[in-house]
Amino acid sequence: MQLNSVFFGKKILLASTMATAIDDCDNCNGRQRASSEVASTVRSELEKLNAATDGINHIETEFEEANMTLEKMINDAVAHLGKITKKIGKSCIDKAMAHLELEENLKKAEDDLQEARTWLEDAKLYVKTAKEAVTQAEARASSSENKDLNEDIQNEINQANVEFSKAVNRRNEYFKRFEDCTQIARDLKTKIESSGKKYQKQIRKSRPYFEQKHALYKGLEQQRERVKKIEEGIRFAKQQYSEVLGNLENISEEIHRRRRNKAVSMSFTKDGEPNEDFRKSMNDASLNEVDQKKLIEYMTRSSDHLNTDENDNK
Repeated sequence: MQLNSVFFGKKILLASTMATAIDDCDNCNGRQRASSEVASTVRSELEKLNAATDGINHIETEFEEANMTLEKMINDAVAHLGKITKKIGKSCIDKAMAHLELEENLKKAEDDLQEARTWLEDAKLYVKTAKEAVTQAEARASSSENKDLNEDIQNEINQANVEFSKAVNRRNEYFKRFEDCTQIARDLKTKIESSGKKYQKQIRKSRPYFEQKHALYKGLEQQRERVKKIEEGIRFAKQQYSEVLGNLENISEEIHRRRRNKAVSMSFTKDGEPNEDFRKSMNDASLNEVDQKKLIEYMTRSSDHLNTDENDNK
C-alpha cells in the first residue's frame, strides 16, 4: 500500500483538532462535563478504528495465504496430471477426451431437447386456447340478431383469429426447433456409440487421469471460492474502517462549530470589553496528554489502511 500524503495530512489535522478543541462550554464544571462526554465518544470511535485495523490486517494476511495455497494447488495439479499423462500416453488420453467431449455435448443436447419439448407443449396449448376463443366468438355471432352487437362480435372474431395465427406460427417455430434438437441428439448418440467401440481400450486406460483431474479441479474451485469470499471480507472491513474515520471527522467538525459559536458569544463581556476568563479557558487542553498522543497515533496509522495503491484495484 502507498501512503496518500493529502489524506495523511488531513487525518493528522483532524486528530490535532480533536485533541485541542473540545473545551466549548459555558463554565468550568460545564466545560469539564462536555469535555468528558466528547472524549468518551472519541475513545469509543478510536477503539472501533483499532479493531477495524486489526481486522483488516488479519484478513489481508489470510488473503495472501489463501492465494499462495491456490497457486501451490495449481502447480501441484499440473505436475500430478503431467505424470499421469506421461504414464498413460498423451495420444491415449486425447482419444478418450474426444469421446468424453461427445458425451458432454450429448448432455447439453438432451437439455436443449427437453427445453424445446416444453416450449412446444406450451405452444400447442396456446393454439388450442386461441382456437376455442375463435369458435366461441363465431357462435355468439351466429346466435345474435343485433347488428351493433354483431359488429362488436366480428371485431372480437378478427382479434381472436389474429391471436390464433400467432399461436400457430409460434407452434410451428417451436416444432422446428424440437425437430432440430432431436436430430442433434440422435447424431451424437450414433457418434458416441461408434467412438465407444473404436476407443474402448483407450477410454478404460485413461479413466484414472480423468478421475484425478475431476478431483483436482473440484479442489481448485473450492479454493478459488474461498479467495473470493476473503476478498469480499476485505472490502467490507475497509468500508467499516472508512465509516469510523468519517465519524471521527464529523466529531471534529462539530467541535469546530461549537468553538466558533462560543468565540462569538463569549469573547467579549456585555459591556464590550475582552473576556479574559474565556480567552484563558480556550487555551486549556480538553483531553489529557495520553489521550492526545493516542488520538494522533491512531489517526496517523489510519492512512496505511484506507488508501490502497490504485494499481491494486485495477
